[in-house]
Amino acid sequence: DFRHYDRSDGLTGDRVYAVLEDHRGRIWMSISQNGLCVFDSSGLRLFGRDSGYLNVKCRTLAEDTSGRIWAGTEGKGIAIFDTSGMRVLTTSDGLSSDFIQKIVPDPSGGMWVATAADGIAHVTFREGNAFSIKNYGEKDGLTERRIATIAVDKFGYLWFATQSGKVGWLKNRVDLYDQNSGLAGTPVRCITFDSSGQYVWIGTKGEGIYVADRYGEHIRFRPLQSPRSLSSKNIYLLQFDPAGHLWAGSENGVDRISFEKSWLVAKSIEHFGKNEGFLGIETCQDAALCDHAGNLWFGTMNGLTRYSPSDRK
Repeated sequence: DFRHYDRSDGLTGDRVYAVLEDHRGRIWMSISQNGLCVFDSSGLRLFGRDSGYLNVKCRTLAEDTSGRIWAGTEGKGIAIFDTSGMRVLTTSDGLSSDFIQKIVPDPSGGMWVATAADGIAHVTFREGNAFSIKNYGEKDGLTERRIATIAVDKFGYLWFATQSGKVGWLKNRVDLYDQNSGLAGTPVRCITFDSSGQYVWIGTKGEGIYVADRYGEHIRFRPLQSPRSLSSKNIYLLQFDPAGHLWAGSENGVDRISFEKSWLVAKSIEHFGKNEGFLGIETCQDAALCDHAGNLWFGTMNGLTRYSPSDRK
């Protein structure tokens, strides 16, 4: 059920740091420090319209409502591509940092941008090519400025996680949760939500997966209960598939977690590593998506892996 893509298929490098499906169904990926590749019906090809600007690590890719592709870099800000070419946003344009961790669309318009050490920004395009940037920091209640990842839930809340192991959300105000709310206190690498939108799931460095009921009066995180251990507690990515399974990526491959009636208790865990066809082995942080056809795509340290669900027993 796994199909692996590497240099022999046209990738320009080994490490796939970010993956994205755009509104046309094309799969975008950032490759090592060699720019972007695009995968569509004609196959894999290099996206060469950056003129070499993206010769740095790009941790994140996103698409806005106008079909522009956003690439967040380590040290060169944000490169934005549309039919007219490339535009770059950096600290000289008002961003708080040029080291970008994650970019996600805001359902109400604009794009949320997480930086490595300088908080969160909201970028909005106006008429024509004008834009505005609002930076969120300590003055807005964001006392933790080293952001590891962000994600928007179905209710429009922006959830964020910090390098120090705290999790919070931003919507008109900031709420922050730490070890007093059940968290382990280790860095959080990824955040996702199940189909109900009721629970928030986080993957941690060395402490496995935690989950919280976001409807609770006092949100409290607790470790995922399961009949057997994960193949690794060092979680790099979390992704739900259309069947409701939660996929967790680590340095050992991926684990598929199945549930019964309760989202809080796992029924089974199935591991996929090299022997099971997951040739990428070590996954990259937050580099996963479920496309419109239900296929899962994983960015790894050794190429790109696609999982196509089947009825195989």
